[in-house]
Amino acid sequence: MSRNRKMTTSELFERLFEPRRQGRVVSTRKASSRTNQIARMPTPQSMIQRQNNRNNPPESLQFSQYAQEAVGRHQPIHRMPFLRPSLRTLRQAYDTRECVSVDYADSTVALAYQLAYTPFHILQALETFRDLTDVLLPRLRGQQDIELVCLCGGPGAEVVAFQLWLQEVGLRPRRLQVHVYDLNAEAWNKYANYKGTTILPQTNVVWQYHTVDFNDRQALSVESADVVMSMNCVNEFNVQPFARKMYKNMKSAAVVVASDLSGYRPNLKKLHRIREALSTSHYTSLYRDNKGMGYINIYGFQYTADMYNHFFEPKGICTARETLRTAYVYAVKQ
Repeated sequence: MSRNRKMTTSELFERLFEPRRQGRVVSTRKASSRTNQIARMPTPQSMIQRQNNRNNPPESLQFSQYAQEAVGRHQPIHRMPFLRPSLRTLRQAYDTRECVSVDYADSTVALAYQLAYTPFHILQALETFRDLTDVLLPRLRGQQDIELVCLCGGPGAEVVAFQLWLQEVGLRPRRLQVHVYDLNAEAWNKYANYKGTTILPQTNVVWQYHTVDFNDRQALSVESADVVMSMNCVNEFNVQPFARKMYKNMKSAAVVVASDLSGYRPNLKKLHRIREALSTSHYTSLYRDNKGMGYINIYGFQYTADMYNHFFEPKGICTARETLRTAYVYAVKQ
């Protein structure tokens, strides 16, 4: 490059940020021009992310169908409008960004949550597992029995995502043991879950729900876990117990993953604190960027026609939400 010639904006971007871009931006359908503009806007997070816009048939529609089928076992399609008040309750509780208080033991709230949020969560978890393939695959290859622990697992979106990831990488374990820990485990187990969603028909998937209040620092049975994941619930953890007490008995090479919304600063700060605590308590943190975070942004999420017509509303607080910005940290037990 000539000394007198000024670098273009793209050249400057590549020089400054190319070595650090480790995140993922996922487009689940052909986005509008406005959506594409949003995906390219140089925000502080997206500046270090690798663009990965996919134009394949949208997985989001498939995951929405999973949710609709699971909810349909309890609530027929024509009764979906009766879940709208519960959706409004959830939106209002989450949008306050204060201390969230939701009665998930109410069956209509649990079902509304599964319809409105878990299709997104399946994709969020799947993209996280995909990002961590180089970490997970060498540790799980050849195992006939795999154990997954989900903290605040609710309906079990992570379980669906993990099975999809196992399928993608060609792993077919004989048995997948799943432990879902949640304050409202009884309600999720009874009303709203993905236990009936079959991804790996040749694998015996064994679900167990456990009621636990994480603020009580109760011990978790994670001694034999291969993967432990918490998603969208870092607000329920005290960071030091999360790192030093809950996982102190985990076996060597077990992988811990925490994923949450990146657009909410308190949660992002807590993810950083979790990473720091894990890296100083018998774990090796393997960073996705120079700040120890991985980022996954999802644009253009699609839902089923029945959900648009009978569950979501065309405007207002109960509209279908199509964008999700998340971050994750992970560590490997030494």
